[in-house]
Amino acid sequence: MNKISVVIPLFNRQKYIIETLKSIEAQELTPFEVLIVDDFSSDNSVEVVKACAKHSRLNIRLLANKFKKGIGGATNTGVMESKGDLIAYLDSDDLWTPVHLKQLTGAF
Repeated sequence: MNKISVVIPLFNRQKYIIETLKSIEAQELTPFEVLIVDDFSSDNSVEVVKACAKHSRLNIRLLANKFKKGIGGATNTGVMESKGDLIAYLDSDDLWTPVHLKQLTGAF
């Protein structure tokens, strides 16, 4: 079975990131790791992620860019730091159905 890394670029999404993480927790196939890359958020996004990570069964790694890179640069940071065999991308304000990763790996 391939290990899946989920990469989430994060910028000012404190209102949405909890639901996004819940949709990953609800997956039938648990990812190996979840990399959340903060791109200099000016709201409480980072604090929300830290609080969620304390109580989550997911392996959440919070990374921070050294300078603002935009969504593409934040995604690339996550990809470069990932340790899984496969990478699944998820926007910080999107949700997955519970079978998303299972179907994705089935298609692979």
